[in-house]
Amino acid sequence: MNNILSMLKPYAPNEGKTLVGQTADRQVPADRRYLSNDEGRPWTVGTCPGDWRGTCPAFTVDNAFGSGASYAFVSSGIYVFHGSGPAERALAIGSRLPVPLADILDVQAGTEYGQPVYILTTQVRGGVTGVIYRTTDQGRTWQRLADPAAG
Repeated sequence: MNNILSMLKPYAPNEGKTLVGQTADRQVPADRRYLSNDEGRPWTVGTCPGDWRGTCPAFTVDNAFGSGASYAFVSSGIYVFHGSGPAERALAIGSRLPVPLADILDVQAGTEYGQPVYILTTQVRGGVTGVIYRTTDQGRTWQRLADPAAG
């Protein structure tokens, strides 16, 4: 590695205490990650969990849509992946998001099938940025949550 690792954090919730590092070196593929299971001694080369054709997901959630899998939100949709592996197949629900992926600031979900999935968007409502949507049917439909300031 020619450059200092730019981040160290737990790799993925379903991967335990693995650390991930990323370089700022422009000659290294953008989806390259350096992994360590023993506090940085040694590092192995991998890709980001949910990698889709060289692109790291903007967000990942675990088991939110069932089947014990993880889900990667990338610009072309939502993809299933397992462990720290690459994205495998697109979910139809990716086409049902209430806003384009580029307008999503964050995605949060429970880890149990059937728990709500929330997305925070860049939309502005009442002069405040950050409209929240929720799905309770695994992404088939999305409801905009009421503005707490209005209540």
